[in-house]
Amino acid sequence: MDAQWLRKRMQPAFDFAKAHPDKILWCGEFGTIRHCRLEYRENWMRDVISRLKENGIPYCVWNYLSTPNDGNRFSLVDDDTRAILSPHLLRIIQGLE
Repeated sequence: MDAQWLRKRMQPAFDFAKAHPDKILWCGEFGTIRHCRLEYRENWMRDVISRLKENGIPYCVWNYLSTPNDGNRFSLVDDDTRAILSPHLLRIIQGLE
């Protein structure tokens, strides 16, 4: 998957937002599982966020912190230290890259 793949899959939502300027489309939850290589997580987040920003769609990344027993494992921070796993990933999530 890459930016072009995402653009094609997300285009119906972007078309809807353009056709209905009186409505607000919001991407409420997306993320990457922590067991994925960090490089892949960064690429996915950058690609998704870039597509959303290109189309003026506000977003929220899921989630900041997993707990050891919650089963989702989408943390952006270390479970023990709460330190961000990647300063680069943080900048991507903030929409700065």
